Amino acid sequence: MNKRTIFSATTVLALSLLAVAVLPMAAHAQGTPTLTSISPTSAPAGSGSTTVTLQGSNFESNSVVNVNASPRSTTFVSPTQLTITLTPSDLANTNSYTLTVTNPGTGGGTSTAQTFLVTSGTTSMPTISSISPSSAVQGGAAFTLTVNGNNFTPNSVVNVNGAARTTTYVSATQLTAAIPASDLNTAGTNNITVTTPGVGTSGAVTFTTTASSTSTLMITSLSPSVKAMNDASFTLTVNGTGFTSGAIVYFNGSPRTTNFISANQLTATIPASDLLIAGNYPITVVSSGTTSNSLLLSVVNTSRTTVVPQLPNTGFSPDNTGTGLVAVAGAIVALLAISIGAAIGLKRLV
Repeated sequence: MNKRTIFSATTVLALSLLAVAVLPMAAHAQGTPTLTSISPTSAPAGSGSTTVTLQGSNFESNSVVNVNASPRSTTFVSPTQLTITLTPSDLANTNSYTLTVTNPGTGGGTSTAQTFLVTSGTTSMPTISSISPSSAVQGGAAFTLTVNGNNFTPNSVVNVNGAARTTTYVSATQLTAAIPASDLNTAGTNNITVTTPGVGTSGAVTFTTTASSTSTLMITSLSPSVKAMNDASFTLTVNGTGFTSGAIVYFNGSPRTTNFISANQLTATIPASDLLIAGNYPITVVSSGTTSNSLLLSVVNTSRTTVVPQLPNTGFSPDNTGTGLVAVAGAIVALLAISIGAAIGLKRLV
């Protein structure tokens, strides 16, 4: 083998190794990303944190969204979608932001820009068109209220009778709010409004809390209803009607730690100290300022023993055979005979 042959073989091997290293890199490169749209395209000044969705193509897992050429924390959703979050400081004042996408590394690049506007605080007043549900039963459980309307923003808040409730922004036309069970304690109407800070409060829509046909406060049963004296603490289940989330169970006039299960059931922790003395103790429920009827919880002394009176010692054991009774009867007859015989003998002597 001459030197030229050795050189050629070496060259081929080097080129092959280079191809193995370079081709995967070339195959991975997706080129410059394309940004076609963003949503939303604006938010009013003073808004809270806002998530912006970017649509396009050639996005990679390491693509980065730039806001005014400054890279931001980016979430890769798919090769056609990315998201970022604009902070309250980004939205504090009116502004215009340029959003682009960069694919770092070989073959990458930066997309064309889309514009995000922070508008003046003169956003239109929020309005409510409907709510769902529009009613609930008194004493019911917590639920999620859906509020439909217009001009909602990420910092809009749903109010119940003027009190703010935890609100989730769904879109400019929908909000949801967490309504606690305490809002359903009293039957009647409630005003639902939406407030957008810096803009104003919508007109009110009525939410109705209806009185249940079984809403009269009453205890119907206790479980258990009997406990042994000196027993350990236990959970008392109180069944009835008209209970609300703020209802309290009372033992002999003293409140006990209470859990609201439903409008028809409560549970209460009865400590061991309530079981030290035997007796019948009234259980009542106070709900929304009203006191229920009372049922008795009996604490009994199970350590008492029944004393059975003992028969006098008669010299025989009562049994089912009658043998002992026959023996006694024979003894009595013998004594009578001796007494009569003695009496007759005395009479003859006389």
